[in-house]
Amino acid sequence: MSNFVIYSTKEDYYKVIYRDIIGKENVWFIVSPVENRCLFIRALYKVMMSPKLDFIFKRFRYLLNVLYDRKFNNEDRIVYLFFYGRLPWVDNRLLEYFKKKHKDCLTVCYFQDLLVKKNIDIERVKSQFDLVLDYDEMEANKYDLIYAPTPFSYIKLDDVSNEETDVYFVGKAKERLHEIYEVFDLLTAHGFKCDFYIADVQEKDQIKKTGLHYINKSLSYLENLKKVSKAKIVLELMQTGAIGYTLRTWEAIAYNKILLTNNTSLNNTPLVEAYNVLAFDKFDNTAIEKLKTCKKKCYTYKNEFSPTKLLKIIDEHGK
Repeated sequence: MSNFVIYSTKEDYYKVIYRDIIGKENVWFIVSPVENRCLFIRALYKVMMSPKLDFIFKRFRYLLNVLYDRKFNNEDRIVYLFFYGRLPWVDNRLLEYFKKKHKDCLTVCYFQDLLVKKNIDIERVKSQFDLVLDYDEMEANKYDLIYAPTPFSYIKLDDVSNEETDVYFVGKAKERLHEIYEVFDLLTAHGFKCDFYIADVQEKDQIKKTGLHYINKSLSYLENLKKVSKAKIVLELMQTGAIGYTLRTWEAIAYNKILLTNNTSLNNTPLVEAYNVLAFDKFDNTAIEKLKTCKKKCYTYKNEFSPTKLLKIIDEHGK
């Protein structure tokens, strides 16, 4: 297998879901190219990369490219994998630097959020990188990208059998706040105990009810997993236009929970037969009655969605 240098953004869940490969001999996982450098280098990098100082340093930032590279103890090919949020680094002729230094290297960009939500020229990205991956199958087909599902690393948690609530939801309100409230009311009306953690809700839009929690910042990802482990059911409400596998999908499956989702594309996948997945295009009394009578399957999760599979997909397509 190739060597991989992965450029991640700072969200804490990336270090968790990529945990299976972080620290491996052939993988560098980088959030900041100067995280292990001396104080002077860190300070210099911060100053030169400051957007407020673009007018001074923008044309000189290519001089920092040496800081992004890493060494390996073998001569195998190096794959430089960039998450979407690190695309600004590429604008400083970084990919040219890699290609000049390692003629057989592979450059890859991976989108793990919907492109439609981003103001981005996808054709430009495709021209910059050797491979471009997307977590959402419909988007990948639309833009002629490589489909690569969101990875997930299983972490053993304590007391996963001690379930304290029926339905757990966490997410930003976005354009779906009304839908979140409707599903909450429907579930509670049917006797389900709900714990919903909703971010980015203005005070005027907040409804005070037991089980509704408004958070000003995201839960840490480990805290989220602990809440998943304490619930019987994980609720997933997809963004408009999305059909890809999400972290909610993998969390429910990995910790043997029922996934209640409006991602009906899952009905056309093997997940429905293998795991506890209930997908409806509309949450109504009929859907909730099916939830009530759902016979939970027992299985042993075998880390089927590990990021090692993502690396294999890249290796295969990069031949």
